[in-house]
Amino acid sequence: VENLLVIAVLKSYAAKFRVKKISLVKGVGSLEFPSLEALGDQRLLSAMDKYGAGVRLNMSEAPVIEFFGKRDSMELMAEMTKFLKFALTFASL
Repeated sequence: VENLLVIAVLKSYAAKFRVKKISLVKGVGSLEFPSLEALGDQRLLSAMDKYGAGVRLNMSEAPVIEFFGKRDSMELMAEMTKFLKFALTFASL
């Protein structure tokens, strides 16, 4: 039940930032954005500053914020949820 709640909240927060795809592969969680413009949201940039050591940008195929350093998928999803929740605390610019 906890996993389902985390997934639901993660999807809800992701929708507010127009996240195109959420994925977890080989210990890396990722939020894919539809464009560079969507990724340029100042709220996301502020969250990336705060979570700096555990996130990185990957622009190889699409604009993606990647999360790493967690042991399992549940921890990754929880970290991604916290990241988006933190970003939402800022006023939209």
